[in-house]
Amino acid sequence: SPRRGNRPAAEKACLDGIKVLPASADPQVEADLYNSLGQTYWHLAEWAQAIAIHQKSLALKERVGDRYGIATSYNNLGLVYYRMYEWDKSEECHQKSFAIREQIGDISGLAKSYNNLALIYRHLPDWGRAMDYHSKCLRVMERIGSSYEIAVTHTNIGYIHRARAEWDQALWSYNRAIQIALSIGARNVLLDTYIKKAEVYLSLGTLEDAALFCQKAMELATELGGRLELGRGINIQGRIYQMRRQWDRAMEALGQARDIFSQLDIKAGEAFILKNMADLHRELGELDRAEKLAAKALSLAQRVEEQQLAAEILLLQGELREDRGESGFKHMDWALELAERVGNDETAAAIHAAMARHHAAARRPAAAVECYRRTLAVYKQSLRNISQPELKSSYLFEPRRRQVLRDIKKLRR
Repeated sequence: SPRRGNRPAAEKACLDGIKVLPASADPQVEADLYNSLGQTYWHLAEWAQAIAIHQKSLALKERVGDRYGIATSYNNLGLVYYRMYEWDKSEECHQKSFAIREQIGDISGLAKSYNNLALIYRHLPDWGRAMDYHSKCLRVMERIGSSYEIAVTHTNIGYIHRARAEWDQALWSYNRAIQIALSIGARNVLLDTYIKKAEVYLSLGTLEDAALFCQKAMELATELGGRLELGRGINIQGRIYQMRRQWDRAMEALGQARDIFSQLDIKAGEAFILKNMADLHRELGELDRAEKLAAKALSLAQRVEEQQLAAEILLLQGELREDRGESGFKHMDWALELAERVGNDETAAAIHAAMARHHAAARRPAAAVECYRRTLAVYKQSLRNISQPELKSSYLFEPRRRQVLRDIKKLRR
């Protein structure tokens, strides 16, 4: 199975199977082989080939009137379009799949459709509706006992908790997904969840745990041939090096990650890496290079409508202007508007902190205090969402938050 084993080997097996099919072969068998091949290309991040192959599978299923298979093909096409950031096409395919599954009473398929429609709402983002769909999926999958889909859904729910800074719940969901994935040998679910768990620990400032899960993910990605996941892992590695002030290693890792995302033509991923590279160059005082990378990152993020990422890049651009002694407030204001639209409090907190520094430099202490008050309100809420004392400490002593606390002390003096 491409979702559990070696992907290049799965591709070869499918292609060999299609080659030896006689002209009189059952179209259903051919359609199933194309479906498996399309799934393999999805895992290999070869989107154009995945679309072409799933469309062949769909045509064969329509020819034999296999409504269950037609729904599956639309579902798989929706997943590929989602990865290509073609949101409208993705939603259209998932809605078609959902309608057919509802008509034929395919309960398991309906649950998968709930999950996939939730992914669309995550992009909008409408966290409430996304969580509602993921929860519906989980209830159905638990009723029918589909361990693989239960693990996937726990990972998806963990992602929403992380976006809402519900740290304990995010870690619980990821741990549950890992536990189930280990028990059934679902290594691709393990891979995705290891990366997401590393990202949570990175956000919390616990670099040892982030490095541990990042390493696990990269070993598994190398074994499975998952270049997309390898790129995500190398990016996390680069961020860890940066936070440890290992500049050369950080630059090398981020460069490798960028090459992977560029080759795979994953624009949101490339934009994210470019933003991280710009941030690194800023920390090194290389402002011209940082500004060029940030501009390129913003262009890519806007092209694929990644509002959360665009907010982070606009904040960085505002900070770069401030570093030059110019006003970056307009960029910060744009960033805040986006962050509030997508409902990401942690990003909004970082923007308020940058605005506070701007006001403090302009000798407007009252405005600075108000901005810092908003930042601290987010920190306090996040701390309420963390039960482990060591994670609370890591959260507060993460370099940027620690700097905010220092700035507040300085302002009070």
